Amino acid sequence: MNFVAKYSNYLLVLRSSRPAVPAIGQPSVPGYSVRFNGDGFAVVDDQKIIKMILDSPAFKRKDVIVVSDGNEDPYKDTREPSEPDHTIFEMQYGTISKNVNPKSKISFTKEQKLEIKKMMEKTVPSMAKEMAKEMLKEMLKDSQNKKNDENVDKKSNSTEQ
Repeated sequence: MNFVAKYSNYLLVLRSSRPAVPAIGQPSVPGYSVRFNGDGFAVVDDQKIIKMILDSPAFKRKDVIVVSDGNEDPYKDTREPSEPDHTIFEMQYGTISKNVNPKSKISFTKEQKLEIKKMMEKTVPSMAKEMAKEMLKEMLKDSQNKKNDENVDKKSNSTEQ
């Protein structure tokens, strides 16, 4: 069964292990856990572990969900890397000269993407009309300037001869 987690490199502990205590004769008890890959996917075949995942609090609060195919990932847009961005400074002559940190990635949810698309569909036609008018004005100015330049060149050529 395929599972997807909200977080990358997520470790879901289903049952903690207990070490043996030889003094009282208690044997060790193995633990059960599932490690999700960096892309948030885990494939589990053991029915006992699948049942434990489905009964876990992480599954109930939607930190982990079941997917039918391994290619659909609802958390792809909102999943953050497990390691934070590093702070990088450029050193010059023993002092900090420039901050060269990479820009943080901006991610949008599906709902936000749909809202942005709707806003764009509303505003783009009016903006396109305005841009077309401005472009025509500029084209007319350019063509008039070219004609004027050609006329000046013709006049200067005729006076030179």
